[in-house]
Amino acid sequence: MNFKNMGHYEDIKIDRSEGWKYSSTHGTNGDDYHARVYVDDKGEISKDSYSQEFNKKNDKTEKKEKKDRKEKEGCLTKLWKAPFRLLWWLTKKVLIILSLGLLSSVLSSDD
Repeated sequence: MNFKNMGHYEDIKIDRSEGWKYSSTHGTNGDDYHARVYVDDKGEISKDSYSQEFNKKNDKTEKKEKKDRKEKEGCLTKLWKAPFRLLWWLTKKVLIILSLGLLSSVLSSDD
């Protein structure tokens, strides 16, 4: 069995001010402060090693960055999409008018 490719727990030295980021920390009376983290087989620290507060803050930041990337359209992209957006807007308006007309005819019928 090859244990080199398996995840493992590791104590990493951190600054005391960053202790809030990790779910398991410990220190000594001196300046040494450590976080116990799980390092997966890719060599990355598992999300479970971080505190709930840090994960919430990190998730919000990632969502904001993703939204910012999505909102940034170039000028040419906007020009290329404009006719399709206009067509979609007109289609929605026609469907709304037709559904209101159908609804009013059903409501005003003397059956």
